[in-house]
Amino acid sequence: MEMDDDFTEDLTLDDDMLSAIMHRKQKIEEILNTTLTVFNPISYKEQIVAGFNYKFKVDIGNSKIIEVTICRLRTSMEGIEVKYLCAPSSSLKINLLYSILCHALIHLLLLIYEGFWGCLLYTS
Repeated sequence: MEMDDDFTEDLTLDDDMLSAIMHRKQKIEEILNTTLTVFNPISYKEQIVAGFNYKFKVDIGNSKIIEVTICRLRTSMEGIEVKYLCAPSSSLKINLLYSILCHALIHLLLLIYEGFWGCLLYTS
């Protein structure tokens, strides 16, 4: 049964599809810029176009699931895209918030510093 986006419903991984996604783990780690200690493919979908598109769901631990899209053209060219399907964990959200606050604080300190030196220049 085809879905609206012309991909099949979730399919069970057979040995060929499991090998296909496992073979690309290193490239996926490069894209995500991290080493994945947990990498458990769950399922995949396929779409037939001028070649094949495959969407794999992969559990990478800590309640995180990624979707890996592999585009294989008949000319043997290939593209790969990785995106998170699950919301980042609360610790990741806290780290992101901390990073944003630090960035804002640096800008505030720069404005104060520039204002201080600007006042000295105009009062001289």
